[in-house]
Amino acid sequence: MNKAKPYGGHPTKESQFYMREVRNVCDGAANAQQIQAEFFDAWIPDRVGIKRAIKGGGVPFDLVDPFNELWTEIMGYLQ
Repeated sequence: MNKAKPYGGHPTKESQFYMREVRNVCDGAANAQQIQAEFFDAWIPDRVGIKRAIKGGGVPFDLVDPFNELWTEIMGYLQ
């Protein structure tokens, strides 16, 4: 759930709602099942450029930073 509709540089209110719900599910599963589940705060703006990057290769310039933020969180979690 790291792809979200953007509005003014932030996820839309709808996307923020779903992100909170996913965080709650992760926390609940971790507690109830005694497993490790992590919600990452980084998010990728939902853009047509993502679909084009899959076909043509290369991440659009405006999406490099969001992908780097997500990657940093993932690597922090794995270490």
